[in-house]
Amino acid sequence: MFHQKFFKLTIVNKENVDRFFEEYERAKQIFFDFETSGLDVRYKGKDYAVGLTVAFEDSVSKEVYYIPFRHYFEGSYIGCGRLDYRKNTAVFDDAKNFPDFLPEKFSGEYYNMDIVDFMERLKPLMENGGKEYIAHHISFDLHLFANEGVDIVKVFETNTFTDTQIAVHTLDEEQEKNLEAVTETIFSVKKSHFKDTIMTVTKEEKKLLGLASNSNASFQHVQIPIGAQYSAEDVYFMKEMYEPILNALREDGGYEYFREVRMPYMKVLWKMERNGIKVDIEKLEGMIKLAEEKLEELTYKIYEVVGAKFNINSGQQLFEILYGFKKKLKDRKTGEYRESFNEDLVALNFGFQPIAWTDGGKSRDVALRTPKTDKDALKKLLRQTPKREDGHKLIKLLQDYFKLTKLYTAFMLGIKEKMYCDGKVHPSFNQNGTSSFRLSCSEPNYQQLPKPLEEPKEGEDRSYYDFWIQFEIRSLMIADNEDEVIVAADYHALEKFLTAHFSKDPLLIKMLKEKLDPHGTVATIIFPELADADPNSIKKLAPHKRNVAKTVGFAVDYGGSKIAVARNLEIDEKTAQEYIDRYFEGFAGLKKYDRDLIQFARKNGYIETLFSGHKRHLWGINSQDGRTRSYYERLAVNSKSQGAAADCTTLAQIDVDNDVVLKSIGARQILNVHDKL
Repeated sequence: MFHQKFFKLTIVNKENVDRFFEEYERAKQIFFDFETSGLDVRYKGKDYAVGLTVAFEDSVSKEVYYIPFRHYFEGSYIGCGRLDYRKNTAVFDDAKNFPDFLPEKFSGEYYNMDIVDFMERLKPLMENGGKEYIAHHISFDLHLFANEGVDIVKVFETNTFTDTQIAVHTLDEEQEKNLEAVTETIFSVKKSHFKDTIMTVTKEEKKLLGLASNSNASFQHVQIPIGAQYSAEDVYFMKEMYEPILNALREDGGYEYFREVRMPYMKVLWKMERNGIKVDIEKLEGMIKLAEEKLEELTYKIYEVVGAKFNINSGQQLFEILYGFKKKLKDRKTGEYRESFNEDLVALNFGFQPIAWTDGGKSRDVALRTPKTDKDALKKLLRQTPKREDGHKLIKLLQDYFKLTKLYTAFMLGIKEKMYCDGKVHPSFNQNGTSSFRLSCSEPNYQQLPKPLEEPKEGEDRSYYDFWIQFEIRSLMIADNEDEVIVAADYHALEKFLTAHFSKDPLLIKMLKEKLDPHGTVATIIFPELADADPNSIKKLAPHKRNVAKTVGFAVDYGGSKIAVARNLEIDEKTAQEYIDRYFEGFAGLKKYDRDLIQFARKNGYIETLFSGHKRHLWGINSQDGRTRSYYERLAVNSKSQGAAADCTTLAQIDVDNDVVLKSIGARQILNVHDKL
């Protein structure tokens, strides 16, 4: 459904391009959006610009311009050079080559503009400054300008920027942020959907383009008039929502936070994406080869212990072997149950008792539950005595197999797959990705890299360390040049310090000031027999009780209940509640702090972090539904410190980016891992 009636659409060609640039030069606000061949645009070398849509704030006629660049062709970047459409085969390069099935209402001369010439003309207008650039997810579009030769760092210095997606997230972190959802929320209008636009590519067109009839088309395959209408509609609604969203931010008190923190942070993250992280390619290839060898070894060792070959990655085959469990299926017609299992594998039963169960699927039918075989379940099975003597040996082999498999698939192959031709990965950093305002990362997710291994102390067994150090993923990250180094700066226990600051809890403050082991401190509280012990000695004195204290502490910190504590520790709920009660007896200030936060949230509907206007809205805090209300109460407790921690790292990154000395030596930021820069 196109909404062209709202605006005047002009497809830029040789005859009207001068008028476009005259308006561009005169305008103070530029609304824009790129259409692309895909989403991998954070560095030149993969996906590319297909068309650009632009609107100006002072256009009386509500005119929206669409500039087509690379429609009707297949091709991608080769090497790291800029793709020039002139070097690719264009199926339709002007009106005379349009096929007979082109709709009559779209008749006329539509052709790709020369993107090289166009950008050469646009570049000085952007770099000279004095304008406000507005887009929905603006960093994405700025990468495309950079890929075409525009100096975005210079553009940052001379212009202002507004990202309507970040504005929406600042206003309401739970609002869906895609343009379709925002348009419907603000204007009650269902705008055209990208998928529907792609679906306009017919089988006949695909044949002409050399595509299989059942293949998925992309935006570069869409006819220029159809693509222009879709993209122009996006920019029109983006322009219309600009003032309502900013006014709503002003009314909610978040406008200054949006302008002074979140938009400057956008620039920092854009530079991080652009800088990328260099990968030691030779080491990565060697690590992949070694992992494949070790996985093969582990596979045969597992087969040897079990006494049969099976699919190790099959949850069903695992619970057949570990538990002798026979899965049940339900006949839809009769409602009767029947068993579904591999008789040979069930016969190999190791005699473990299931730790946890699935919920029975969509039906929630208890009879259809199956025992879990995930990482947590395997860890707990080591505490059992199996029927077969080699049971624990099998569990340990499975743990190693799954750990190495994850490192291999998610990180080694994941990093290799996402590498650009510059030898780097360019992760996507999204400040809109979480409700807590913590930064998220993807493509690949470098925030989830495994923690570095600790060097074993003298006299300790080195076998574990020596094996896994071969697969130290962080070691793949190297400096761009030999005369450069990677520096990491870490906020130690940031959320704990912030909680201490907000709560004024005496014991928590003492623990942090005197550098007491936090889990050891909790252990001295919840276990009376350890009350007089030095918290820093608990790790050696009572390691098991310290682990219990660790579980209790994390559960309480994140709003967990006695049920969660009992489940994780495999104890009764009465004992779990006793642990929680003793915890709050020791940290009495925390209990009052939590209660005050919840009361504030109930009264105001939100929690503020470090900044006035930085709010976590808690829409269900006063819900009549107990489960919903409890969920938002936990969010109220967590959000204060989590959001404040995100504020601290955000400000730190902005300060680093603005530091004159660091700029003078060519320092640049490449990664953020929550409280580590």
